[in-house]
Amino acid sequence: MAAASESSLAQLRAELTGSVFARGEEGYAEETSGFILNAHVDPDYVVAVANEADVVAAVRFAVANELPVSVMSGGHGTYQPITDGVLIRTNRLTEVVVDVEAKRVRIGAGANWRTVLPHFVGTGLAPITGSAPTVGAIGLTIGGGYGPLSRYFGLVSDWARQFRVVTGEGELLVADEDNHADLFWALRGGKVGLGIITELTLEVPELEIVYGGGIYFDSSKIEQVYRTWVDWTKALPNNVGTSITIMRFPPLDIFPEPLRGQTVIHLRFSYVDPKASAEELRAAGEQWLEPFRAIGQGLLDNIGILPATGLGVIHNDPDAPLYVWDKGRFLNDIDQDYVTALLEVAGEGRDLPFITVETRYHGGEIYREPGPDTAGATGGRQAPYTFLVIAIPDPSLFTEAAPRALAQLLEAIDPWVHPEQSYHWSSHPYGDELKRLWSPEVAERLDEVRRKYDPKGLFVFGRVPA
Repeated sequence: MAAASESSLAQLRAELTGSVFARGEEGYAEETSGFILNAHVDPDYVVAVANEADVVAAVRFAVANELPVSVMSGGHGTYQPITDGVLIRTNRLTEVVVDVEAKRVRIGAGANWRTVLPHFVGTGLAPITGSAPTVGAIGLTIGGGYGPLSRYFGLVSDWARQFRVVTGEGELLVADEDNHADLFWALRGGKVGLGIITELTLEVPELEIVYGGGIYFDSSKIEQVYRTWVDWTKALPNNVGTSITIMRFPPLDIFPEPLRGQTVIHLRFSYVDPKASAEELRAAGEQWLEPFRAIGQGLLDNIGILPATGLGVIHNDPDAPLYVWDKGRFLNDIDQDYVTALLEVAGEGRDLPFITVETRYHGGEIYREPGPDTAGATGGRQAPYTFLVIAIPDPSLFTEAAPRALAQLLEAIDPWVHPEQSYHWSSHPYGDELKRLWSPEVAERLDEVRRKYDPKGLFVFGRVPA
């Protein structure tokens, strides 16, 4: 254990409304567990903060004792091993305050989208979110935040209006367009090494319903659906959000009976138009779905009118803690040769350790021209497609089988790989992989901001796994 003086630790305990646990103390194990069950989280101290002042006290304790600082809310992003220092656990900061008239919401550091969305029922508003309701609202936003409606509304980070953040010197700041604008820019896509965010303010659009969901086709239709999808995306309006994934479901009771133990192809679809009625949405959405309706009936089909606060059904991501391993790449424009190359490795009859091999269509309002970007620091916004694999729930696959299979897939799709990508497609990037996250110009600018607001390099970033 790193040496923190007894007097310093006693002072921290006296200052906190929350609690601090040293390694081995009762309560430590509960405070270091999160959504990713295979995460290695073993800091010297974990501080379970109860308010913003606790965050300030915890960072100042780390500064005084020269300890690195990590942060965890729900634990979706805890891929990086944490082996020392101070872990600040923000999962109790769950306050959500909606201002309907101003079309804004203030979100505490511990709130996930499942916590946030019920506050919008009946308001005529809905925040732009990612695909999984269990993901932390702030964690998603500072990584950019791609979701089912991003082609129409842009990234979640585009809707950020203010952050309250504790710097690497233990100073509480407000970052927005008028205050610490450099930090405000960096927090919209820079993701890590910038501070501990205690509260986020988002603007929210008027939106009540969406037409969307997914269709699961059996394995015999994988190639036909995939090839149809690739050509279909070339003419889509920004109203349509979509991804497609080959899924290999383990024979477990947590999955629906028609899918259990099956290899399928899952078409994800959303059609959004804030001014359209339910009937108009359905008609327009079904018009775009015609090429897939012509292929035949799916094993499951849950496409329909959805409340804008209930879009988690589109991707149907797991909502309980689990063992997981994932990696991805952003892609340039893909074609039928991409499908051929991918299916050679991941198609029907292939044996892979991944539950998901996904391609997602971006573009639309996600796209930003290279160069200075007032919308924030998110990398890879020029990439029109993305690729992602996810392995669950057997951690024995994560050391050798999953990396080996990923290497085969990346070799197959290498001609289409984009030079940049989002942090959220990278799990825990370090070394050369960090170079994929931003352009050299943006990366240099982010490093300047990190040095300014964390001059001692307190916040853990890019550390090689133990």
